[in-house]
Amino acid sequence: MKQTPTFLLIEALIGEPLADLVRQLRRDERTWDYIARQLRTRTDNKVRFSTEALRKWFADEDLARV
Repeated sequence: MKQTPTFLLIEALIGEPLADLVRQLRRDERTWDYIARQLRTRTDNKVRFSTEALRKWFADEDLARV
C-alpha cells in the first residue's frame, strides 16, 4: 500500500486509519467508485484524488484477494 501525501491527508481528515476503512468496505464488496465517493463526503471534498489513485494505493492488497 502506498501512503502518499494525499493518502495521509485523507487519513487525517477522516480521523481513522484509511487502510482499515478501505479494507472493510472492500470486504463488503464495495466498488472503488463507491469508496472514493464516501471518502470525498467524509472529507467535505477538501482533498482532490481520483478513483484510480485510490485503487493504486491498495493495488497490492486487491491482488491478494484474487
